[in-house]
Amino acid sequence: MTVLLESLSGERFFSEADIFSAFKNPVILKSNAEFTGRPATHLFVGDGCIVKLRTDFVFRDVDVLRKAQSAKDHELKLSVHHPSKTWFYTTFNDELVVGSITQQLKPLHTLIPALLPKDWRAVSAIFKAFFLLYFSTARDFDSRLDEGLSNFGLDENNRLFYVDDDVYKWDQFTSFINLYVVWIRQLNFPNPEFWGEVTDHLVSSLMTVYNSAHMVQVVYSQFRSLTAINELEKSCLETTLNHLSAGVKASIHRITPNVASVPSNDTTLSTNSQKKSVSETSEAVPITNVQVAKHYDGQTSPLSRLAVLDAPKFAILADIHANASALEKVLAELKAKNINQILILGDLVGYGPHPNECLDILSQLDCVSIKGNHDYGAATGDFSRGFSNLALWSIKWTHEAIDATRRQWLNLLEPVFYQDSWMAVHGAPIDKYFFYAYVYQMTYQANLDWLKERNLDFAFHGHSHIQANFAHSNQSGLGKVAGREQRLQDFQQALLCPGSVGQPRGGDVRAEYAIYDQQHKIIEFCSIDYDIERTVSDMRRLNFPSALYERLMQGK
Repeated sequence: MTVLLESLSGERFFSEADIFSAFKNPVILKSNAEFTGRPATHLFVGDGCIVKLRTDFVFRDVDVLRKAQSAKDHELKLSVHHPSKTWFYTTFNDELVVGSITQQLKPLHTLIPALLPKDWRAVSAIFKAFFLLYFSTARDFDSRLDEGLSNFGLDENNRLFYVDDDVYKWDQFTSFINLYVVWIRQLNFPNPEFWGEVTDHLVSSLMTVYNSAHMVQVVYSQFRSLTAINELEKSCLETTLNHLSAGVKASIHRITPNVASVPSNDTTLSTNSQKKSVSETSEAVPITNVQVAKHYDGQTSPLSRLAVLDAPKFAILADIHANASALEKVLAELKAKNINQILILGDLVGYGPHPNECLDILSQLDCVSIKGNHDYGAATGDFSRGFSNLALWSIKWTHEAIDATRRQWLNLLEPVFYQDSWMAVHGAPIDKYFFYAYVYQMTYQANLDWLKERNLDFAFHGHSHIQANFAHSNQSGLGKVAGREQRLQDFQQALLCPGSVGQPRGGDVRAEYAIYDQQHKIIEFCSIDYDIERTVSDMRRLNFPSALYERLMQGK
């Protein structure tokens, strides 16, 4: 008994006779051969078609149709398979199994190595199609396709399709980047022009699918953590990183505006966002007619103002949140202490009433600044993730309050910073997007393990707005460590938050920051009074929701 469902396109491409004709030509699946697959998959080659049986599941009569229909329905949603793909169920070795029949495609893992020496530009175009298909699936379904080149094929019109049956949970680019290195090794083609063009396609595809320079930065940062094992990988990865770095800067100018309306009061706060498909995404356009203030450099990252923190002591500031009163008081105290270098852990803006004032001050400092989620939202107008209702109100207001030059400056901030045996990030080290996850009681152990696996001694982070050190102590084990001054030699790994300059939440309304003594490896947690009434008065004058300034006055 064999029953065919309609194909994915609804047209009829195959018959029962095509399936049984293909059964006469079984294929032994092998790695690096034209046909690859898992042992439980049986593959057969017919006249211009491929038949695949999944024998890892055996079904009862009442279940087999439901399983075949479910597989078809899932693939209709994904829209990544060839329209001729037709699901069916049949009797195989006296058991009911589910299978599919599809037009035979040219698999990439055999096509690309043969084409590459002849026409590498054609191969780079194939990778561009791959990136668009792969990333749009990740965006729309929070799923990843199996990145192996054997799982993709071209039809007679050179259209790219996915040929595997399975998709997997999206892992925030990890598998993709690891497979990218495998491609370098497998293709063994050290032409820098080729890898440069492939990387340019990668950047372009990320921008087309996500309309977000931050996604380019996320990919760039993950590539930077890779270690090449031979000269070929080193050379190709260096080319990739150079083009990704250039792509990060160029992509800042290519954001399609996504400006949402700003609520006039705190009575209606909406978090709805509209997602665009690849075909609906507008062509990105550069920002024009921008009046650049003297202390803003729209072509380079603010991080380049200070590439290394090399002073004996430097200050650590986080979550300034557009509170100029608090920022000015902290900077005055640092000047009195003769501390000139500063590490800023993101969220320069948001919540507070002084985004322009704070950005004008910070853009002139001798500092390393990284990006927080509020900075990202204010710069891009992307409010789709990571904001409570109050935060959403404030970040929409901030997005409108700052001009295109300041948005561009914020968007050029890098999301992570590494130096020697430590790192700095806004959110949590384990978060591949850098500024959404929190370090707190339920997550600190996983983050400490992450640091240990990467031979990092500690991380500076913000986002929680609470001064804290979660550490793996040489004496007392894992846990939160108390004390205004702490010796980092006492810890194997540590997660250090300086608190919040402009929006503290530990019950103390004072502005918070920290000082790190690099020579003696001592961190000092500091707090200072500031003119909170000035900030609250400005929030009232600007019609901020009352909950925002009431929380500020409570330190919560």
